Amino acid sequence: MTDSTLARKLEIFGKEMQNHADRMGGAQADDAGAKLSQEVISAQTAEQAKKSTVFITVSSDSGPRGFGSGFIVGDGKQVVTNLHVVGDAKSIDIKTPSGEHFAARVSKVDEFSDLAVLDVEGLHAQSKAVKLGSSQALVKGDTLVASGHPNGVSQATSTFGNYRSTDSYKALQPERDVALWMKVTEGVYTEDADSYKRDAEKFLGTSRLHAKLGIDHGNSGGPVSNARGETVGVATNITPDKPGESFLVPSENVAKLLQDSDKRFNFVYEKESNFDRYPVLTTAKGAAILGLGYRFRPVAAPLMGATYGIDLYDDLKMATGSNLYGNRNKYIAEAAMDGAAVTGGVLSLIPKTKLVGFGLVGARVLYDVGNDFFGGDPVFKKVVRTDRAEPQRTGEPLYWSLIDRVNASSKQLAPQKQNFLAPMKRH
Repeated sequence: MTDSTLARKLEIFGKEMQNHADRMGGAQADDAGAKLSQEVISAQTAEQAKKSTVFITVSSDSGPRGFGSGFIVGDGKQVVTNLHVVGDAKSIDIKTPSGEHFAARVSKVDEFSDLAVLDVEGLHAQSKAVKLGSSQALVKGDTLVASGHPNGVSQATSTFGNYRSTDSYKALQPERDVALWMKVTEGVYTEDADSYKRDAEKFLGTSRLHAKLGIDHGNSGGPVSNARGETVGVATNITPDKPGESFLVPSENVAKLLQDSDKRFNFVYEKESNFDRYPVLTTAKGAAILGLGYRFRPVAAPLMGATYGIDLYDDLKMATGSNLYGNRNKYIAEAAMDGAAVTGGVLSLIPKTKLVGFGLVGARVLYDVGNDFFGGDPVFKKVVRTDRAEPQRTGEPLYWSLIDRVNASSKQLAPQKQNFLAPMKRH
């Protein structure tokens, strides 16, 4: 087919489409276009959502505690997730789609909408931030796509479904489940039952989106987008005995929390090094590395140089990549240090330059050992109410963690309460 023939066919096709639209009428044509945009959600939309989705793992004093999802917002230095994902976590780790890891701190929470805002150290991903849309514009049957890490999978996955309705969480739940919430709240927290009961009522009264959407444990806190790629909800929980029945926190609740400058809680974190956590073990390990490395330096230097060669490859890969979520200069600096260690490993094999080689490798090893005694990740210490509207409860240092008190069916998040709410499952 010649170019002129193809152009002529396209011209005829265009006129036929215009005539069809004229016959339908402008309003009907718009409706058809809207329906098409809902039915044909592109793979590009789902892939874009994955670039904004992060994997969250948290730890407690007793070790690993749980995992969930979150998404990058605003200027690319904050992440939004569910409050029940981070709970009273001692430390929070954020893993981006690029494989980078960042330490995070809780900044703000909406304990009744089950939302938390995290400040993430070193995260620079403004171009990956989600665009918040309006959940109020959703119409029954609209296509939704959820992005997250179901069951802790390493790479974010997408699932598709449909919007059903919006109502209070209490109205969307079976009466028996609502009654169980209140019964558990009153039965477990007898010392201050009235106050906890009011909290539970507030939680059940918050708005939720009801959707037919296949999400699972690990999707919690992940973004749910419409056909235009706008985030309209946050995946929050499911009903185990009704597969695919999912509940989302509306995007309006997220926007309100992000814009709210009146923080009701102050979250106190402190830097903690490996030495702070394990002083004896860390000291012994550092002494052994330095002592044995020096004692067997003719063998240790080239071996360590080769090991740093692997790190050099990873650093250069990140520094030259286009999907960075952190500071490129950081990887360039680390590549320079690892490159010096690799050079030292080679020089240590040459008699005339072996002393220089020992020095270069030794300096790199000393830097690594020193990191165990300085810096470290932020570790949660306490939370204090700043508005004083309601005093901190005795024996309940994390008053704001309502979800961990009354919706605790997950063994990973709150094993001591797992049997109270069997019909309800957090994910």
